[in-house]
Amino acid sequence: MLRQLVLQKRGYKVVAVSSGREALEALASAHFDLVLTDQMMPGMVGTELARQIKLKTPTKPVLIISGMNELPADIAYADRFISKIAGIEALFRDIAELLEVSGSPQAAKSNINPALE
Repeated sequence: MLRQLVLQKRGYKVVAVSSGREALEALASAHFDLVLTDQMMPGMVGTELARQIKLKTPTKPVLIISGMNELPADIAYADRFISKIAGIEALFRDIAELLEVSGSPQAAKSNINPALE
């Protein structure tokens, strides 16, 4: 919840969901420029969510955030992996870079969707 508020304060549009399954449902019904997910969440880990997203939309940027510093074995499905200890400015930088690289028209407008907390 705190991450969602910080991102919104920075100007990002955030749609928060509580599980990987809910994220997949949201992605099936609306367009999102980027997926920010925790590695550890109910129902599936972030790398599994990234794998499922990439099977349907290979160019969708996926950023995984984790309290663990070790890279998961299947991290290749994500475009970026950031440790929570890296801080919020590092998260903002990675989000901006992924939006820019993906060619998102929202890159300049600071728009991100969905965020998993």
